[in-house]
Amino acid sequence: MAVRAAVLLLCCFTASYAADLTLSDETLFDLRWSGDLSEEIKKETQLPTEKLVMTTNNNEKYICHIPYVEKLTAEETNNQYSGPSATELLSELHNGKPCTYRIEAYWTYEVCHGKHVRQYHESKEEGKSIKLQQYFLGHFEKLEETRLDENGKAIPTVFQKNIEGKSYPMFPVRYTGGTPCDLKEGKPREVTILYLCSEEAHNDIIVVEEVATCTYDIVIQVKWLCRHPVYNVPTAVHHSVECYGMDGAPAKPTQLKKFETEQNNWKRTGVHYKITGDDGRIYIVQYSEDDPDVSTGPVVTINNQVPPNADTANPNQLRGSPLGTTTDQQLLREFLGGSNCLHGGQGWWKHEFCFRSHVKQYHQDQNGRQVINLGYWNEQKHLDWLTRNPAKKSRKNQITLHYGDGDICDLTKLNRHVEVRLICKEDSSRPHAVTIYLLEQSPCEYILGIESPIMCKLTEIATESGLIPSEFKP
Repeated sequence: MAVRAAVLLLCCFTASYAADLTLSDETLFDLRWSGDLSEEIKKETQLPTEKLVMTTNNNEKYICHIPYVEKLTAEETNNQYSGPSATELLSELHNGKPCTYRIEAYWTYEVCHGKHVRQYHESKEEGKSIKLQQYFLGHFEKLEETRLDENGKAIPTVFQKNIEGKSYPMFPVRYTGGTPCDLKEGKPREVTILYLCSEEAHNDIIVVEEVATCTYDIVIQVKWLCRHPVYNVPTAVHHSVECYGMDGAPAKPTQLKKFETEQNNWKRTGVHYKITGDDGRIYIVQYSEDDPDVSTGPVVTINNQVPPNADTANPNQLRGSPLGTTTDQQLLREFLGGSNCLHGGQGWWKHEFCFRSHVKQYHQDQNGRQVINLGYWNEQKHLDWLTRNPAKKSRKNQITLHYGDGDICDLTKLNRHVEVRLICKEDSSRPHAVTIYLLEQSPCEYILGIESPIMCKLTEIATESGLIPSEFKP
């Protein structure tokens, strides 16, 4: 409501006075329509306000009371604080050198506070000893010396980091001199531990992120830091903007009332409309209050003409309808031909899969594109791999393919290679959704999983060796 109110306030009016307003996620405003000017006289505000006269596009005039909201800066907050510095608060944690762990699908992350940060994977084959793969992301040197201002007061070091769209104040500690990185000409890995205040925390690792090649951020929630107000997690505070009609204006602007009526109708019946794609196909799009996802179904046309019943189609019947066979065929044709490559990945590294061509891992920014070739397609080498690994042959609902001869791995001195798994995953409500993930099961040996309803047709016709018959023409 608060965000919506701010948007309406800015979009629906032209102000007769330009105020110096600062909007943030921590200070939220609720827009309230409180009647006419007679109500303004009766009501006393709890906070000092600034009065702004607003005029709608329909020339309806309102006077709005916007409260003054003062927010202390980090410096002002610190000046009011007389307790231990962040370095002193965390010394108990670092002196004890406890370790914190985060277990993910393949890697385990170990943060031994005041000692080191390690990334490792343990595997054990029956009858054999444990095989350990590990990288040290950094080693602890010392907590940063507390900086003092001209009055001898400690200056807090604050690192702001966004998590899920919200900025949090954190205390950074660098760990350097980790395992050499082959992608950075042997330069050592390094990691910054970002301590985040949480009263209920037990030294929990909540974020592990590769922010640059072989450079990491790890966010850990700790309770010790909460004693310092500069590192307290900001909480949203709501304030009311009271608006009163002037010169006979209705209690609420006409256009706003119309918008709210339409919105209520959408909630009851849903809404659908048409979108024409670049290829001339027309898509019926439906929104529903119960399901915010968009279900799309193109009405496949000839000469870009919509079927006669498209305008009057029942939107409830359109909901979740699969794309037509023409679209299915086009998607398969582009995928099998290699012109439609699939992309996935989050964070620093992304990955790209082009059928019968290659699998790549890459990072792209303003400085260019950094690429690691994980594997290339070669039909004969794939068949040879299946001969050595008969258990990998394709089965119902899954095609398994081998892509080899990737870039040389610095750890193993062998070529990287990928096992690609194309998996049929039925989902009538999202017929063209694709899930793609990449796992490193051992050094420079990968599994690329692709799950989608699009793959179901391929798994039906593929041979045991995972090959698509040449006569198949989507």
